[in-house]
Amino acid sequence: MRETLDIFKADIIAIGSELLMGELVDTNSNYIAKELPRIGVTLIRISQVGDNKEELVSVLKEALNRSDLIITTGGLGPTDDDITRESISQLLDEPMYIDEDSLADIRKIFVRRGINMSDTNIKQAHLIPSAHGIKNEMGTAPGWWVNIDNKDLIVMPGPPREMHSMWQQEVVPSLLQRYNNSLIYTRNIRTYGLGESVLNEKISGIIDSFGFEWGMYAQPLGVDVRIRVPSGSEQQAKSSLGKLEIALDGSIGDFIWGFDEDTVESVLARNLLNNNLTVSVMESCTGGLLCNALTQTPGSSGYFKGGMVAYSGALKQTFGVDSDLIDKFGTVSSEVAADMARSIRDIVGSDIGISTTGVAGPSPIEDKPVGKVYIGISSTAGTNVKELNLPQERLLVKQRATNEALMTLLKVVAN
Repeated sequence: MRETLDIFKADIIAIGSELLMGELVDTNSNYIAKELPRIGVTLIRISQVGDNKEELVSVLKEALNRSDLIITTGGLGPTDDDITRESISQLLDEPMYIDEDSLADIRKIFVRRGINMSDTNIKQAHLIPSAHGIKNEMGTAPGWWVNIDNKDLIVMPGPPREMHSMWQQEVVPSLLQRYNNSLIYTRNIRTYGLGESVLNEKISGIIDSFGFEWGMYAQPLGVDVRIRVPSGSEQQAKSSLGKLEIALDGSIGDFIWGFDEDTVESVLARNLLNNNLTVSVMESCTGGLLCNALTQTPGSSGYFKGGMVAYSGALKQTFGVDSDLIDKFGTVSSEVAADMARSIRDIVGSDIGISTTGVAGPSPIEDKPVGKVYIGISSTAGTNVKELNLPQERLLVKQRATNEALMTLLKVVAN
């Protein structure tokens, strides 16, 4: 049942001309958007505003008219183009003053860093009467918390490291208390191998029978199903979600690879370590991306034996790939992909060997079109090859081939 739940509403406003000019990517809004459901808040709109006071005042006014919670990031620096504080002061018609506690905290940070504090940084200690400061343990820009007619305006710095820390340490605990009666629990079910339309046919009736709000979102690695459960307690929510997951497992269990914030790298790591398995890589068209992905998770030395980028046919032969196979089928072939996986597994002594070979572009190779990729997997169970026909764009070929290789490896390890 896809219906809007009666819960608190929020606006996110990302501030800074660098966002509008494409010089920086707004990762803060994405981060906060994922956090809001667990405190019982529905996101209504995300806005980006440049360093223009009139524009920001207008956007803030609109957000206050439609939402219960307004969260801003950016514009709290010490320079003239940092105008978030001034804009809020103008909107609420409240004069700013120097908050001595905030100023003392800022001075301590400069002392700790061994840097002389400039007079321009005093601006960062400004407050208005209706606001209280939010501590920033990671930087010199304290936040503001303003309550306006029972609505909350939370003002945070732009640097993600500072914003994340402030959000988790200072903001979330207070919001959980404030919105405790409207908690919404979410479950993100991560699937691979089914298109959106087929997945919808398999699960819509099941989820609708529980009366939960839900949606599907295409991702680089399959389709995510996000389920929202309004509940008065965590125990009730977990019980309801548990029953739903049992029902879904009977329909799409073979296609579920993770939950919530799982990454394929983290799930692979758990499975490899739990099964005491090791893996090695010989990659070509992915140019090192596969080795990089397999070492993203802490503790990867427990399962990753090693890898190499064998880009040329000659180097493939040097490390054990049969030259007759290359001469007969070409470097981009299922036969060579299989032998690459076998060779690296034998050389390194791992339980599993995985390989990639293909045409990233922009031109065909050996009469193989751009986007043609082969992924080889070699283990005690035998050697298998997966053939792919990917979009004909170089970066996409490399990224998609890496993702497909990871998912292929996960299927082998999980079974």
